Amino acid sequence: MAREQLLAAKDLIQKKRYSEARQLLLTIDSPTAKQWLNKLDEIAPDTPAFQPIHSISTPPEILSSFGESAESVINTNLQEMVRSSHLQIEQQNRQIKLLQRVNGSLILLMFLMLVLLSATLFSGTGLLAKLVPQPIAPGQSFETDTIDCREIKSYADKGWRVVAAYSYQTGSSSFGYTVYTNCVIERPR
Repeated sequence: MAREQLLAAKDLIQKKRYSEARQLLLTIDSPTAKQWLNKLDEIAPDTPAFQPIHSISTPPEILSSFGESAESVINTNLQEMVRSSHLQIEQQNRQIKLLQRVNGSLILLMFLMLVLLSATLFSGTGLLAKLVPQPIAPGQSFETDTIDCREIKSYADKGWRVVAAYSYQTGSSSFGYTVYTNCVIERPR
């Protein structure tokens, strides 16, 4: 049995179908198979299991049932199927990236709406008046700081006011993005 498998592997090697020959030789427990595997590693190193498909050929046993004329039709159809699946994957990746951008924008918009709503709700307590910058007297100096805008109420109660705000996002396309908004605050010294 090992002899028949070695002959089949030899035939595959002569046809330059190295990966199939390698798979067959790995199942054979003989010194000759090990030697041939070493030789295969020299002439055609093993490639990782996940490689993009560049060309496809139809196995001979399928072709023999259809005849030689069917080979080009079958190969063309197989290659077209692979091409269309690559296009579908690319389109799905573009859609995912677009959704991530839209989600980031929606999160920022929702946060800004929340800040405006909070400012409106707290305006009766004087919070809005505390947050709005007041005219600066000549020679007046200020202490400044940068904080997470969600903490503004506790700072406003201590005399701080917002002079600027900015947003930024962190993360990656693989794990998603997080949008943060910081406030630049100041108070007289």
